[in-house]
Amino acid sequence: MLLLLAVLGVALVALGALVLLRFPDRPGGKVRFLGLEVSSVGGGLPLIALGMLAVVVAVQQRDGDQVTTDGSSGGGAGQVAGPPPESAPACIAHFFGIRPEVHKERRRTLPAEAEDVDVLGAAEPKLREFGLVLTDRRKVVGAAKLRYDTDVNQFYVDAVVDAGCERADWTADDTPGSNPSLVNNFNDLTLALSAGDYIVELKANSEVEMELHRFQR
Repeated sequence: MLLLLAVLGVALVALGALVLLRFPDRPGGKVRFLGLEVSSVGGGLPLIALGMLAVVVAVQQRDGDQVTTDGSSGGGAGQVAGPPPESAPACIAHFFGIRPEVHKERRRTLPAEAEDVDVLGAAEPKLREFGLVLTDRRKVVGAAKLRYDTDVNQFYVDAVVDAGCERADWTADDTPGSNPSLVNNFNDLTLALSAGDYIVELKANSEVEMELHRFQR
């Protein structure tokens, strides 16, 4: 439909230009289209104006549809975290199964290729344990167990492991020492994994959003 409208607009512009060039003395009049009324003493000007209007409407409608599609799919912004990949090492499931246990429905994937990933939705409890499977180019590089206390705006970091489920170390921007158990919201965790160093951006609002990035020295 949008393509047809754009083609119609181009055709009206071309027809209007032809009328102006070939029949400059042809009388004009009033033309109504898409709620707009155009009048002119020359026959070609209303056609050109209406053609341009049709093209503008088609382009604006297409851009609006694109924004809606991008927002609903969540690609690159507001992406909703999915379940752990089937290729995840078996020890990751064991890691989530030991205390503090993470139930299967609260195990999420945090890919390094995405931004603003919603790992917990607005209606999901934040203080219950949730787990992250960290991936980089679809390869599992680690996993973590966390909780978030909305009253004090702090994350509880209970455990981090690498892809082989070996204990990993982490640091936080605003907390001295290694492996801090409490980290304030809107800070970064730097994880020392066997696959390399990674940064996890913590930014919880009504949802818990995170980003994973390979650390560039």
